Amino acid sequence: MWVVILFVGVLITQKYKGELERPFTREEVVEALNMMHPTKALGIDDTSTHLYHQLWEVVGNEVTNFVLRVEVNYLYHFS
Repeated sequence: MWVVILFVGVLITQKYKGELERPFTREEVVEALNMMHPTKALGIDDTSTHLYHQLWEVVGNEVTNFVLRVEVNYLYHFS
């Protein structure tokens, strides 16, 4: 996988590379979830996005914080 990423990195301009490498915003996390079809499962637990859409007021902050923490940890370990 890293070979592909390194190859693609050569083809991407510095401007776009900066945009791709910047951290997600809270708004982008919410927008991504809202773009997912409500009956599609997010993972191995088969929880659909419909649950998150319906309970966003309850779980939204926690879900968003989790996604942002995962991203930061991923960037830290693989950059």
